[in-house]
Amino acid sequence: MTTASKPSNRRMGVTVALVILALYYAVVFRPLAQKEEDQMKPFEQVQAQLKAAATNNPAISGLSLEPLRQLNDSLRASLTNTALARDLIARRFAPEPVIATNLSRTFQLIDYQNERLSRGDRLINFAGERKVKITPAVTAGLPEFTIENPMPELLWGQLALMDGVLRAAVEAGLQSIEDVDMPDPINHASPTSTHSRLIELPLHVEVTGTAEAVSRWLAMVLLDPAGREAYKLPKVEGLPGACLHHILARKENTDQPSINRVSVEFDGFLLMPPTTDSTYNSNN
Repeated sequence: MTTASKPSNRRMGVTVALVILALYYAVVFRPLAQKEEDQMKPFEQVQAQLKAAATNNPAISGLSLEPLRQLNDSLRASLTNTALARDLIARRFAPEPVIATNLSRTFQLIDYQNERLSRGDRLINFAGERKVKITPAVTAGLPEFTIENPMPELLWGQLALMDGVLRAAVEAGLQSIEDVDMPDPINHASPTSTHSRLIELPLHVEVTGTAEAVSRWLAMVLLDPAGREAYKLPKVEGLPGACLHHILARKENTDQPSINRVSVEFDGFLLMPPTTDSTYNSNN
């Protein structure tokens, strides 16, 4: 083969390749593309019909996904706020570490009785130092174990709440603490709940004192530590969070017009696990 014939052969090869590509396009690719286009036409027609129906039908005209997006955002915000509220409740009503430890383990009757007596003696001594009268009904009213109690571990939370509220009453300078009563706890969760149980601890206290002392006492009990510090109120160690449920004030007698008899109902709360071992040990 001569040198002059080589470029001619290359041109021939390129021409053949182009002819093959043209044949492939005409015989294979173009029919496939046309078939796909034909298959899409029914969908395009249905889409056009739906669009026309949405435009011409007043019942569905103007519908969009925007309200659903807004609802989704609102639900997500609600979930976030619920989580924040749960965290706030957990921190606000968190018991002191010693009480939290006893709440999380099997109830020990001897340990509880010792703690109950210790706190009762401390309260009597503190009231004597501050010259606040405490009636025998008060010390006798500290939460006591009974065999009928289905959740004895909650006695720890009840004891901490009553002890803290009564020490705050002494610290506030009330004239006397006349009576206390602690009804049964209220469980705010179903037995099958998989979430933490919110246990309500009702507490009724009856005191006498001036309006100023009563106001100071209520503020000490109801405010969190930051709030008590902001109002320059005394610190009460181990005072759990509480809410005010009901209050009734009346004059004690005409001989002491500045003294009021005040009946207050508080509510404390405990966050407990979904299930709690309610057994107790009376020997240890």
